[in-house]
Amino acid sequence: MSIKNILITPLDWGLGHTMRMVPIISILIQQQHQVTVAVNDLGATLLKEKFPSINIITNIPNYNIKYGKSKWHTVWLLILQTFKIKKAIHQEHIWLKNICTTHHFDYIISDNRYGCYHPNIPSIIVTHQLSPIVPFSFLFKRFIQKQIANYINRFNTCWMYDHQLPNALAGTLSVSNKIKIPLQYIGVHTRLLQLNEIKKYDAVIILSGPQPQLQILFDKICNQAKNYKGKLAIVAGNAQSKNPAAQQNIDFFNYANDSTISKLVAKSYFVICRSGYTSIMDYFLLKAKCIFIPTPGQTEQSYLATYLQAKNYALAFKQADFNLENAIAQAKTYSYHNYNYPLINLEKLIIENLI
Repeated sequence: MSIKNILITPLDWGLGHTMRMVPIISILIQQQHQVTVAVNDLGATLLKEKFPSINIITNIPNYNIKYGKSKWHTVWLLILQTFKIKKAIHQEHIWLKNICTTHHFDYIISDNRYGCYHPNIPSIIVTHQLSPIVPFSFLFKRFIQKQIANYINRFNTCWMYDHQLPNALAGTLSVSNKIKIPLQYIGVHTRLLQLNEIKKYDAVIILSGPQPQLQILFDKICNQAKNYKGKLAIVAGNAQSKNPAAQQNIDFFNYANDSTISKLVAKSYFVICRSGYTSIMDYFLLKAKCIFIPTPGQTEQSYLATYLQAKNYALAFKQADFNLENAIAQAKTYSYHNYNYPLINLEKLIIENLI
């Protein structure tokens, strides 16, 4: 196969969209393609650490989405920012057309950036969500889902980070009858490693997601961890707080790279985290027993946590009701089922698509 010049554009709503592109980027680099990633801030730093020779463009437009301090505050803020999102999609489309005049890309692979398609360059959109969970009226839900389908149909191909029903990890999120372009279910993948380690922690608590909810959960976890008698590891993410590990039973990490996270998961009986889709893929593929705390107001995370708990794949708790000691006690007696996923050869799929 000839060498291709490929642009990758992950969405900037947290690190999940960037980090789940790592398996795809790894395969493209192994095949000696020229890879450029348009990504902002911390995502650029993490990708450079993992792929030192990769090309990074950092001037791609930001969405700068704001989240609230409560569930309904977040829901209303997201609704009020609908036009801001549409404007950002338009701006990234203009940005893409401009960047393609100076860079001669053979393919564009966009993770949920709906504006990153080009009429003259084969454009692939990567997603797990064709039918988003929308609050309020049925008509509003149909309107949003139709808009999403219209955006996706501007691309040449859609890669679905999931399997088809009944093996769908994202449930009904990854199903739609409105998609007109070729749709390929590329399976569930992770950048993390499944390791064999001696258990050291009752739980590793891996915090992520938007502010201010990240800080709210971090403070709640730290307050409860002070009275917990077992051994814990806490990965703070971007929470702005001092090290809470004054006692011997807590190992604290401001930041953990992929290698450290893989080891912490392997050393822990349980993983406590948000129910973002990238986190779900990562920890399910490591056969971790998860305790999910959906971000308040993020309807997708709430749906995924409820859906996966109904299948006995994970335990889930609302943030407002979460109690660390009670959650771990319930997890110890919970009948976890492993997510047994069909294997899909991602390398073969990429080779077949990039001809």
